[in-house]
Amino acid sequence: MSPDSILATLCRAVADVRPDLDTAVLTPADSLRELGLDSMERAEVIMLAMSELRVRVPMTAFAGAADLGAIAAVLESRA
Repeated sequence: MSPDSILATLCRAVADVRPDLDTAVLTPADSLRELGLDSMERAEVIMLAMSELRVRVPMTAFAGAADLGAIAAVLESRA
């Protein structure tokens, strides 16, 4: 699983949770919080991505992940 494919999975999850956002312009430096997602939406994005990627990671592992790149790195490290 490449970092690019993980990022694409995260973008699809963001689009599912917040269809009003233009996910075509998201970058690894984008923060879900700064994009306006609340804590429940951020958790849903991560859970959707884990489901699609078929990985299981404790939600606590994402506590320090401030942007999409950091979330992708956590997912990649557990894949």
